[in-house]
Amino acid sequence: MPLQYMSQETIRVQVRAVGKLAVPEALVPCPRAASVDGDGGQEADDGVEAIKVSVPNALEPTTKPTLGIDLSSYRPDVRHGVWYVSEVDLELMATGCGVLGTGGGGPTYYEYLKGLNALRAGGKGKMRVISPKALKDNDIVCSGAWYGRPSVIKRTSGGNEIIDSIDAVNRIRGIEAFSALFLDEIGGGNGMSAFPNSVHYDLPIVDGDSMGRAYPTLYHTTFSVYGYPLVPCAISDAAGNVSVALSTDTPVRLEKLIRTTAVELGLTCASSTNPLPGSAIKAHGVPNTLSQAWYLGRAVHLAKRTKGSYVDAIFDVCAGKLLFSGKITDVRRYIGGGYTMGAVMLAPLSHEERESPINASRQQVPMDKYMIIPFQNEFLYAAYCDQEGSEASQQVVCTVPNLISILGQDGEAIGSQDLRYGLRVNVIALPAHPLWRTPEALKVGGPDGFGLKMAEVGVDNDFTEARSVIDEFGA
Repeated sequence: MPLQYMSQETIRVQVRAVGKLAVPEALVPCPRAASVDGDGGQEADDGVEAIKVSVPNALEPTTKPTLGIDLSSYRPDVRHGVWYVSEVDLELMATGCGVLGTGGGGPTYYEYLKGLNALRAGGKGKMRVISPKALKDNDIVCSGAWYGRPSVIKRTSGGNEIIDSIDAVNRIRGIEAFSALFLDEIGGGNGMSAFPNSVHYDLPIVDGDSMGRAYPTLYHTTFSVYGYPLVPCAISDAAGNVSVALSTDTPVRLEKLIRTTAVELGLTCASSTNPLPGSAIKAHGVPNTLSQAWYLGRAVHLAKRTKGSYVDAIFDVCAGKLLFSGKITDVRRYIGGGYTMGAVMLAPLSHEERESPINASRQQVPMDKYMIIPFQNEFLYAAYCDQEGSEASQQVVCTVPNLISILGQDGEAIGSQDLRYGLRVNVIALPAHPLWRTPEALKVGGPDGFGLKMAEVGVDNDFTEARSVIDEFGA
């Protein structure tokens, strides 16, 4: 059936199976009722009670573990400096990674389900997080992430692409064993992608990442900015294809080579860059971002339970600014250079719509202006504008490297691949990590790095250092 309000012709296909239901052999039918004729009321099967079968309660969701606990009193399992991840932790971090995703990084929900499945299938005790401070300087730390286009990454992935990429790089480097995993980006689904891999390798994940958000390219990492080599770099797909770049003259060249390969492989790939020593992780990694995602997720879930403002709850965790409250009136999306490119237009809410509790934030926003937000996988800048979004009318209020996120009425982030006409949203901005505030970093992660002819516009609030779950709950 055709789908409305899409930027291109899109058809929804539904596949249904028709036939006789195959009942598993393990199921035992319930005992028959006592006969009322012929045997004088004697119970069936000579009174032998059949084995009772446990049937799950269909009314209890299996993917919402937070519903069954008191979040205000919940404590993560932290022992001897190690955070052992639970199902509740995964759900909270999935929400927080969406907030930090700035529109990119891929959908968090699918990666959350993969992590949940890995945890339930023997991952308890293996899925764990450690502080960067726990690393030794000579520890080898590997990283890997999904790579391609957010709008297709969820469709044809096989699940082992990141592992294949990490293994390929380690074979080239001659690395037989390493100490931990590290996230390329905390934002979006990539922030959740390391958890199944942690179970696979039985290795901890370091609490941090190389972006503090999500960015669209390989060289948009703090390690690349501050001179650490990205090569050898491997890219793989679900069919087992693996391509490796051994050496490049610049990080930009590496991105072009890997992006070209990704286009050939359908933009549903995973990549892994050169492993780094523990000293590099501690010096130029963005610390405690998994903890930050956990605190953000807890704040959003608690706000929904108490019918409070999730926007204010987020800002209680990390200082930020509410840029706009409105509804999506237009989405222009296309594929350019292997990225999801485009812009989203937002209109102000009417007086009746403003009475909704979703807008009950302490911060006020203009209600007589429109907003346009261009994106290249991630949101690049936010600007007030007229109804047509003309360039002459644009008043830029925030740009990269600061974090711009679009949140739905339930507090969950909406990625660039999920923007739809009519959605009622809040646009928030969070300050970038200080590692992105230096002149050399702004050339890469600021407007100049995306060819935008504008000055960097930040958030009024100072950056708030993320708290550590391990430090707070490990005492």
